[in-house]
Amino acid sequence: MMMSPDVFYDEYINNKDKKAIHATIQELEQNIQELQEIIDAPDYEPNIMPDEATVIYWTKKYLDLARKEYQERFR
Repeated sequence: MMMSPDVFYDEYINNKDKKAIHATIQELEQNIQELQEIIDAPDYEPNIMPDEATVIYWTKKYLDLARKEYQERFR
């Protein structure tokens, strides 16, 4: 899901309802957890481009954006 935060917002957050944004947040959290487990494996060697650490970095940016929007609109 590598894209700019603006594109992510437009595609996954903008004009979405509470349930959809919550589902996006859960999916992002799950993706981060799975990638972190890969990185933490004793035999880990980056073999994709971008590597898992880069994907985690951007996924956290998307997650922050989704959480912020959720809090602003629904709390």
